[in-house]
Amino acid sequence: MQAQAGVLHQQLVRRRHDVPILRRAGILPAIVLAIVLVLQLWVRLESIHAGYRLEGLRSQALKNDARLRELRFELAALSSPAALETEAKSRLGFVSPAPQNVRRLSIHTAQGE
Repeated sequence: MQAQAGVLHQQLVRRRHDVPILRRAGILPAIVLAIVLVLQLWVRLESIHAGYRLEGLRSQALKNDARLRELRFELAALSSPAALETEAKSRLGFVSPAPQNVRRLSIHTAQGE
């Protein structure tokens, strides 16, 4: 009986050594769970960072839109005839012509053309 017990013990010991170490103590599921948790944490952090970047870009877009409206208003104000005349006189030294210096052109077209 003692011999059979020794054989059984050796078989149990041998079987325990045949099982990979990762499955023996339940380490494999723990490692898989840890990897999944780390990946989930990484995805959440990336989504938070993406949200901050998106908010920054929205803020910049609103600033750019406001600046574009200002520039369009400035362009409209500077391209008005009164503003152009004032600018031409003050910066470029243009003067309004005297009435005797103005020549009127008339274009006659031929009847047959």
